[in-house]
Amino acid sequence: VEAFVVLDGVLTIRLHDRTLQVEAQRSIAIPAGTPHAFANQGTTPARFLFAAPCDGRAKLWVILRALGLRRACAALFAHGDYRRVAVVGTRADHVVAFARVHGDDGVLVAAGRLFASLGLAPEVLPVGEVWNDTGLDLSFLPPATNLANVLTNETFVAGRDAARLARLFADFPGALLRFSTQSRI
Repeated sequence: VEAFVVLDGVLTIRLHDRTLQVEAQRSIAIPAGTPHAFANQGTTPARFLFAAPCDGRAKLWVILRALGLRRACAALFAHGDYRRVAVVGTRADHVVAFARVHGDDGVLVAAGRLFASLGLAPEVLPVGEVWNDTGLDLSFLPPATNLANVLTNETFVAGRDAARLARLFADFPGALLRFSTQSRI
């Protein structure tokens, strides 16, 4: 399987006789053996990762985003306390999660793991509804706390949509969520 996560711009992908436009912060998975081509037909550069799932770009992208967050939230990373975040549901053993909290600021990290034992077909990426009923226990956060995913630029609301991993992992099997219990991100 090949998957494309568009970071900036618009990627035009041709599959058989269909042409798709994949915009920034969206993704597409293409089953193994499916003929396809991609191009940037826009006027701005298109940046994407996952030209092949194992080429290392995704890991470098996560590291880049995490280091940027560490630079922006130095006190949180230098002095914050760790909190265990419970994972519940049928695929709970396939996720590791924790939070780092300092004062009103925090970051929550959730990452999928042990993908080979999920029982997925080779062309199925571990994203979206693959995580079905699996979720995070966010009871340590006040209701309606906004969480901003540093990896996808999406925002979620604790107590409403942030706990479902099918939503958090819709495009990427991991999340790096910045939050503040004092003000909204």
